[in-house]
Amino acid sequence: MALIAVQEEELKTGMPLAFALLDEDGRVLLRAGERIEALEQLAEWMKRGLYRDAPAARADELVDERPARLALSPGDPLQMQPVEGSAERYMVKVVGHLAPLSLLVTAPQLNGRLLFVREGQVWLLRGFIGQDALACRTRVIKTQLSPFPYLHLAYPENVQLMRIRKSVRTQVDVVVAIRGPQGNAAGRISDLSLGGARIVSSAALAGCGEEVRLSFRIHPGGMEIYLNVVAVVRTFHREQDGVCATGVEFIGLSEQDRLALLGVVYQSLSRDVL
Repeated sequence: MALIAVQEEELKTGMPLAFALLDEDGRVLLRAGERIEALEQLAEWMKRGLYRDAPAARADELVDERPARLALSPGDPLQMQPVEGSAERYMVKVVGHLAPLSLLVTAPQLNGRLLFVREGQVWLLRGFIGQDALACRTRVIKTQLSPFPYLHLAYPENVQLMRIRKSVRTQVDVVVAIRGPQGNAAGRISDLSLGGARIVSSAALAGCGEEVRLSFRIHPGGMEIYLNVVAVVRTFHREQDGVCATGVEFIGLSEQDRLALLGVVYQSLSRDVL
């Protein structure tokens, strides 16, 4: 279930709710049509975080498929994944492109060595254009080694764009190692987004505004990826059973980390863009 954070300006005391209010675990606090009766109640809920279900988007709302117009710049990172065979994804960078002829990218590498790429082979490309995630199919026209290793790819006929907001969350159950001002600890990530995560643990990890380092593994598309990221604690509360729930915001994510998290979000929306 994908959840979207509710902003305080969306809510008014005494007015019927247009949507159900949920806590960060997806539990219903108030149903659609019910009213918030007290400002104190609203303030307490806002401190803990209020959410609503992400609307079930139609294809033309979430994924926009259009004739290819690649708004990419030299140096922009992309992920390449072969359509057949290995599910491994390889990071490359854009060298340039000229519609409708070719897209040039650096040659993919594995453990510092050039990967053998067959001419005519079909690949999937994924990346970001601003706030939109892009995906398209292409095939290898020519491999070049001089003056440096790069690929001539067929200019894609169509590109799919998906608007991914940081607030779209997916439920997961991921073991995480935390290093913070109070030392090392372990916990579990119960939901994840491009912008941050909710961590449950037996003890408090850090105070609001303090930084922690998180190490965990995710599996977008069946591929295991290890992430080691910095985050800032934004919310904290202790639940009735004594478990500590901490909301964190990721900071300084690399493009490779963002693409890995994007893969998890794709899966949560039950939509494979290609």
